[in-house]
Amino acid sequence: MKKLALTLLLIFSSLNFCFSQVFVDEKTQQAFEVVRNNDDPDAANRYAVYGGLFGFDGVSMIGTSYYYPKKLYVNLQGGPNVLINDSPGLNIFGSLSLLFLNKKVLKEMKQVLHSESNIRYIAKVPIPKRKSLGFTIGGGYNPEYSLGSTSLKGPSISAGLTLLTAWSADLMIRGGYKRKKGTSVRRINADIVYYPNPQYLDETNNNQIENSARKLGCRLYIDGRTALWTTGGHFALQYILGAGISMVKSQEVSPLAGLGFSYSW
Repeated sequence: MKKLALTLLLIFSSLNFCFSQVFVDEKTQQAFEVVRNNDDPDAANRYAVYGGLFGFDGVSMIGTSYYYPKKLYVNLQGGPNVLINDSPGLNIFGSLSLLFLNKKVLKEMKQVLHSESNIRYIAKVPIPKRKSLGFTIGGGYNPEYSLGSTSLKGPSISAGLTLLTAWSADLMIRGGYKRKKGTSVRRINADIVYYPNPQYLDETNNNQIENSARKLGCRLYIDGRTALWTTGGHFALQYILGAGISMVKSQEVSPLAGLGFSYSW
């Protein structure tokens, strides 16, 4: 009976050590206990919808994504082209990442445990992250891509490699903020882009299209969402940042940038 009680005590102590940490500030000696209710990176919120302004050979205002841990990530975004000019049409882009190499790593993340007056208590909390390497295919259509006097339209097809990082954490902080929850998913993408049928807006001049359009380009960019720590863990910043070579020959490098908000579950 004593052996059983000792064994149970050791198991409980081990679990408490794994999922609970106490941080003590050296100056004020104030203590905060951080309890990790759940830090499984594969428990990340899978579905997300977002809105903002995102540049991808055009402008997208809304989008949606789906993440299946260790298997795939799907993203679809679009928006009316009236933000650029008065030409009608819908700018749309989608991509599918198939994940085939997966690894779990432990990383320290800075967390604000408590704030009072001008003092912020920050600790480095170890959180597991899921890293996955995959192959990405995508495509889209742009009703108008303008640069100076050159205005083109047409579809695009892309393929490349993706490094995806995801984590999810549900933290209970005793002595400071009560609860902090969040999910983040980030992709680093390197794509080759093929423009199969670039055209002028005025299609009567398409016999001269080779003078203004290229059929092969590339993109290197980061996209995803980063958690806004809340009690529910649903809200995040949605972003895209990078550069590429577009279909317009006179433009050597085109920026890719965007920022908005997402809701995930």
